[in-house]
Formats: sequence, structure tokens, C-alpha cells
Amino acid sequence: SIEHENLIQLEQTLQTRWDKYKQELFELQNKIISDATALQTKNMTLITATNNQMLMVAACSISMLLLVVFIIGYNLYKHLITPVTEASQALTVLEQQTEYTPLKEARYQELHNIRNTVNSLNGTMKKLHEMATRDALTGCINRGY
Repeated sequence: SIEHENLIQLEQTLQTRWDKYKQELFELQNKIISDATALQTKNMTLITATNNQMLMVAACSISMLLLVVFIIGYNLYKHLITPVTEASQALTVLEQQTEYTPLKEARYQELHNIRNTVNSLNGTMKKLHEMATRDALTGCINRGY
């Protein structure tokens, strides 16, 4: 019976220790869960902030790209398309030998000079072709022809 009492007392001691360890394990489990939740919340906050920064950078990049495309398009229109269109209209007027009022006098003179220069170059090209394909002394077709 003493042995039995010792066993019962040992069982109670062990049960008390077990309950104490079980309580400590339960508290550790709760602390781990709490720390994991806090870490996950912190990570999600960082991810959200990073995503917001990436969206801002992308939006700024797209805005800058659109601005550059607009500026290039405007400059192409202003400095290339408009003068070529005006020059084409003016050359048409020069060919028809009529007056073209939208052009300023200086612009008209420039176009007239351009037309004369192109005609002169055309004549020079014909002379060069003639010199390259015909003998200078006899006027016969040469080997280059």
C-alpha cells in the first residue's frame, strides 16, 4: 500500500509537471502563432508598398513615353510635314505659273531657287552620263555604255 501511495504521489507529481509543461508549450505555440502573424502582416505591408512603388514608376514611365512620342510627333509635323506640304504646293504653283499667296516672298524665292537648282542638277547629271558613256572625240558609244 505504501508502494501504491508512492506511485499515486509520483503520478500526481508527474501529472503536475505534465500540466506545467503542457501550459508552457501552449504559451509557446501561441507566441509562435502571434509572431508568425505579425511577420506575415509586416511582409504583406512591404509587398503592398513595393507594388505601389512599381505602379508609380510604371505610370511615370508610360507618361514620359507618351510625352516624348507627342513631342516627336509634333516636331515632325511642324518641321517636316508642314514645310514639305507647303513646298509641294508652291512647286505646283510654280509649274502652273500662277500666284501662290500663302507663301511669304522669301519662302517663294527659296522654292524658286530650289527648283532652279534641281533643274541645273538634272542637266549636270545628263552631261555626266553623256561623258561616261560616249567617246569625247568621236561621240560614239564607249565601253562604259
